Amino acid sequence: MTGKLWDTENGPTFGDEINLVNPGFNSGWIKIQGLAHDANSGDGNPAKGLVAFGGKGIYRDPEFTWQPTIGPTALKFFNFAKLGSQYQNDMFVGDVNTGSLYHFKLNQQRDGLALTGPLADKVANTPEESQQAALGHGFGTITDLQVGPDGYLYVLTFAGNIYRIVPSSSSSSNSLTPHDKVSESSDNSSPGVLHGGPKSGNNNDNTSSNHNTKKNPKSATPGKLIEEVEPSSIVGGSRK
Repeated sequence: MTGKLWDTENGPTFGDEINLVNPGFNSGWIKIQGLAHDANSGDGNPAKGLVAFGGKGIYRDPEFTWQPTIGPTALKFFNFAKLGSQYQNDMFVGDVNTGSLYHFKLNQQRDGLALTGPLADKVANTPEESQQAALGHGFGTITDLQVGPDGYLYVLTFAGNIYRIVPSSSSSSNSLTPHDKVSESSDNSSPGVLHGGPKSGNNNDNTSSNHNTKKNPKSATPGKLIEEVEPSSIVGGSRK
């Protein structure tokens, strides 16, 4: 859509970031982690002392940051309407520490995230605030997110599991209420469980009335569990 480049950045024990990467972008590593006014205690010149590349280097605050760290990994824009128009062209981000899949809407100019409520300051100050942007959890270590040729979002984990996010059917007999879990793998673990429920004052609410989790037996091979995770609704780099 815009051709803009986005990335995720891991801080040491704080200050994980989602960044918009413009020409000459300097994220401030390692001097600045998180927002500059937090890192520099109100220093009026956050770029002081950063590599400038002859004046071409430009410091920019992250569009979102986590305190404490969650270890963000893959970032992907979902360009299809297979999950519903409310998720089309949104951003999804995976992490290492909590096994969560995050969902973000962008602003109208698509140069920032549409954040409200406790996340309006661009900072998830607590694990509870962080989960307000989470679409699902329990995936394990997420290493990659990709959109398949079928137009669905796929989640790859370090354990070698692949999950496909698909829309749910309200008439399905396997419907689950938010936070319920279904064990689909042979070791009775319960990865890829989506959660929902009302969260006041935040555009990133992922409220849902039911969720289904199914394993596709035709696609499952040794070491590669393909599990279809079905939210009733979904709303979020990569270059886009």
